Amino acid sequence: MVAKIFPAINAISEMKVPPTKGEWEILNFLKAYPDNELEVFFQPNINGDNPDIVLMKKSHGVLIIEVKDWNLDNYYITPPNNTNDHKNSDNLSDTRWSLKSDLTPISSPFKQVENYKNTIFTMHIEGLAEEAIKNPKIYGIVKTAVFFSNENTRRIKEKFSKYITEQNGIMKSKYSYIITQDLLNRDYFSKVMKDSYLDSNSKSNYFNDDLYGKFKRILYPFFHYMEYAKEEISFSDEQLPITASRPGPQKIKGVAGSGKTLIMAQRAINAYKRTNSPVLILTYNITLVNYIKEMMNNIPEKFQWNDFIITNYHEFLTSQLNNTCFPIISEKIYKDVKFFEKNKEKFEKFQAIFIDEAQDFEYDWFKIIKNCFLAENGEYVLFADEKQNIYKRKMGRDKKPETNIPGSWKELKNTHRINNGLIQIINSFQKEFLSKKYTYEQIGGYANQKIPFGSYYYNYYYLGGEKPNVEYTILNILLNELKLLNVKSKNVGILSSKVWILRRLEKIYVEKEKSRTHTTFEDQETFEKIVKNLKNQIKDYDKSIFKKRLKIKLDKFRKSKKYNFNFKYNSIKLSTTHSFKGLEVDTIFLIIDSKDNEEVVYTGMTRALNNLIIIDLDRENRQIYKHFFESYKPKLKGVSQIIN
Repeated sequence: MVAKIFPAINAISEMKVPPTKGEWEILNFLKAYPDNELEVFFQPNINGDNPDIVLMKKSHGVLIIEVKDWNLDNYYITPPNNTNDHKNSDNLSDTRWSLKSDLTPISSPFKQVENYKNTIFTMHIEGLAEEAIKNPKIYGIVKTAVFFSNENTRRIKEKFSKYITEQNGIMKSKYSYIITQDLLNRDYFSKVMKDSYLDSNSKSNYFNDDLYGKFKRILYPFFHYMEYAKEEISFSDEQLPITASRPGPQKIKGVAGSGKTLIMAQRAINAYKRTNSPVLILTYNITLVNYIKEMMNNIPEKFQWNDFIITNYHEFLTSQLNNTCFPIISEKIYKDVKFFEKNKEKFEKFQAIFIDEAQDFEYDWFKIIKNCFLAENGEYVLFADEKQNIYKRKMGRDKKPETNIPGSWKELKNTHRINNGLIQIINSFQKEFLSKKYTYEQIGGYANQKIPFGSYYYNYYYLGGEKPNVEYTILNILLNELKLLNVKSKNVGILSSKVWILRRLEKIYVEKEKSRTHTTFEDQETFEKIVKNLKNQIKDYDKSIFKKRLKIKLDKFRKSKKYNFNFKYNSIKLSTTHSFKGLEVDTIFLIIDSKDNEEVVYTGMTRALNNLIIIDLDRENRQIYKHFFESYKPKLKGVSQIIN
């Protein structure tokens, strides 16, 4: 029995972009490899990441192989920059590559395959980043390799003598195996398989059945059948026409709760059915990725999940650059319109592109996406609400988001989720705090709400001034209000613009209630572990370097938490207000401060469906929001005494 190949060889041979010479060579080698437990995935679409070959074996591990049909004489390969991060590096991943013909910088293939591994840990497999912090050996479940189909062992040793080692008959650069034309044989490959725990005699202590299942789902996503939809979806007369897919651009503006994301999910599926081609859905808020997938999952339609890329703008460009071997030299590349337009023929084109929460996008981002990734006569649709402009993006003369689609906006004026009672408070806040910046547009209530008018709850707590251990006061408010409301934990969200207060609150909540939580950030234990590991890595402690690297590590970890944030968990959700934008939950505890701008407060308020409790820290005693929120505070006996 031999290895299983996905998709089948005959399907691979019919692909629009056929395999390269080197890809065929390794595929033909693997299809005869005598191991029926070995699974081979050719160019899987891992939500935009497209590694050439991925090998996987249950209870053993994963090997990612990047295939290059390159003649190395055509490239300049120079040592890494003399920086603290890569000084004296012996890793080919850190070397700088460029074409001799025109000096165009390209990524090292070792860096490219390493990036595929890193995004699996940080983005695609839930919980893997957290486990790797607690136990770095987890990184070993995924190995990497580069196959140079036009090079031999002698040439590789001549080119990379400084960067390669040989151990147990295997040629490596730091952590990546090197395979050449003369090494693509049973003897050498079996050594690589043994070293990567993929042979029959070596099992991994960490690649358990749960992890195997998670990897299988991203490498070979299942087909979505109509029967998978568990909720009845219906659209109003205002919403239904917008769900129809058609070529060309359109921009849609809707009030909070008007169903923009649900409409987009249905329209994206309709676009897939119309074009029979992959669809791209972009957002800025990473947390929305799973929420959009959940929306699509509830729609009774047939579709293939791997025909949809649903991701954050920056992650999409990162994956596209990595797939095409362009290095990310600086963060400026994400808004470098000239670079992308110069190289646009190298990037994948989509017949339909949708952008959710478009008010979060910068104008140059729209230009890059539309000009470089949209097919000719493609469908290009933006959904926005300028009142949630928490990143202070530039508005047009009409006080609406500045986009690259001319003309008027299609508007959605009625909410379909926020309780009519809360709408009154939200409209009043918009009128008092936002009407000078944006056109005041009253949110219309939903006449067919199942919950009758008046069956909502609102309260406000003012904790002005610096208070030590304020998290204990907040916890007291939280527990008493939850007891009063009698709502299930899974229907509760706690929001703040500050991670530090959420992290402290999460810690004491878990300790007191012995309950699990679901967060978009690290817990206190993980935070302390990251700090400790980083201090051990920096031999000559430098405060400025430490702060910089700590931010990088925390941002990377939080990105993973946001990307895998899932509403299905039966636990309280804690999130920054920014990361919860676009999401909704029955009961919201919104922790605000005087430094929070009006858009952030408005965004947090509009996340609540029925119950809204605002806790105002106002550490600077500026009382910006106090008068407004107190004017709506209910006179309920006993509740106002909670904080005493």
